[in-house]
Amino acid sequence: MATFQWKEMNGPQGAPVSSVITHLKHKTKDTYANNADYPVPKPAAGYNYGFGKTTFLDSVECTENFSNFKLYGTGYPSANPPKIAWTGNKLFIGDEVSDTYDEVEGTESETGIELATYHSEVTAVTDFLTTYTSGNKKSIGLTGGAASKTGTGRFTKNIFWQHRVDNTSGNGLLNEASIIGVYDLA
Repeated sequence: MATFQWKEMNGPQGAPVSSVITHLKHKTKDTYANNADYPVPKPAAGYNYGFGKTTFLDSVECTENFSNFKLYGTGYPSANPPKIAWTGNKLFIGDEVSDTYDEVEGTESETGIELATYHSEVTAVTDFLTTYTSGNKKSIGLTGGAASKTGTGRFTKNIFWQHRVDNTSGNGLLNEASIIGVYDLA
């Protein structure tokens, strides 16, 4: 039997708080709140970024050997009024995962700092929803480099995300994109 939940880490370096999430909500503030506060504004030119996000998979209960965790997306969704399409928006994932948490950087209500610029463990990012599909999943390591895990608590290394908006973006709430996790139990 296995029951898992997603958690997001927020707060200062050395003392982050982990909270259960149901949505990965990108904002121009370091918060996990699933609301419309602190949206990433459309820039006149160039890009604006949401503050970086740090997430991990947490086990409520796992009595079998959990291994081979991978993530993928279902692509960029089209409009579903009143929600708009993702034109001019990208969801990036850090190329690296780690056990390290770095406090996010940015200017509240304006823009985050690019993930690969401020994070000590992330050297590059990849467009998650275009690159990682059901036929090309991203492998996510387990905490401490374990091959498999059982029990409760944090199971995966930290996964780093960032939303980027350019000046071709529409105005409004984006249609929801899906992030899917798969794993083996033995």
